[in-house]
Amino acid sequence: MILSLKNLIICSLAISLVFLETKFVYSKEWTNDDLIKDLKDKIAQSYNINQSDILIEWKDDSLNKKIIDLQKFYPNKILELEIKESSIKDISGKKGIPLSVNIDGKQNRIIYIRCDIDILKEALVASSLIKKGEEVTEDKIKIFKIPIQKIPKFMYSDDVEKIKGKLAITDIKENSVITSNLLKEKFVVFRGNQVTIRVRNGDLILTSVGEALQDGFKGQSISVRVTSFSSKRTVMAKVLDAGLVEVILGGSN
Repeated sequence: MILSLKNLIICSLAISLVFLETKFVYSKEWTNDDLIKDLKDKIAQSYNINQSDILIEWKDDSLNKKIIDLQKFYPNKILELEIKESSIKDISGKKGIPLSVNIDGKQNRIIYIRCDIDILKEALVASSLIKKGEEVTEDKIKIFKIPIQKIPKFMYSDDVEKIKGKLAITDIKENSVITSNLLKEKFVVFRGNQVTIRVRNGDLILTSVGEALQDGFKGQSISVRVTSFSSKRTVMAKVLDAGLVEVILGGSN
C-alpha cells in the first residue's frame, strides 16, 4: 500500500495505494474513510476474511498536517509514504500503523497513523458458567466473534464435536474461549470393571468378557484382560462406549 505526494502540493493531497495490481488514487477530496476502506481491502485479502470482520477506529486527525509539514522541509523533493507489507501481518490489536517516509526512493523516517485495529474470528466460548468436573454439552457452547488476538494460537478448536462430551478441569467463565487445556476426556470405562470385548476378524465378529486394566475414554486403546478364557490373556482394545471395547485381529486398533 503506497501513498504518493508530489512537490508544491499544499492544499491538495494525492495518495496512491497499491495492492496487488490495483491502484487507488485520491484527489484533494479524499477522506479518512477512503483510507480506512482501502486498508480494510488489503487486510481482508491478506487474512482471507470478510471486511465486516475488520474493525478500524480512526484516531489520527493530524495526518494531513504531518504530510504538509514534511513537504515544507522538502519543497523540491518527491515524498512517498509507504505502508509496509510487514505491518499488515499480525495487525490485530495494534494501536497504529507505521508509515515509511521515502525521499527519492530512500527511507528517511517513520511516522505513525493512530488507529485501533481488530480482526474478528469465530470462537467457541462458554454460553454460561461451566463448573469444574461438569460435562461440556452443546447447549453450554456458543459461537461468538471476538478479536483474533484474544484467541489462543494453540490448544484451540473451532469444532464443537471435538470438545463436546469432555469434562471441565476448572471453572470456565461465561464468554471465555474454550481451549483443550481446560478440558479432559470423559472416561466411559473404568479400571477393574467388567467389559464386553468385541473381537472383529474381517466380517466375523465374536464377543467375549474381560476386565479393564485401566480407565479409558472413547477412542482410546487400553489394556484389557480376557477373563472368559483360562489363559487370562491381556490384549489392547479400543474403547467404543461404556463397557464396550473392540479388538481387531489382523489390523491395528
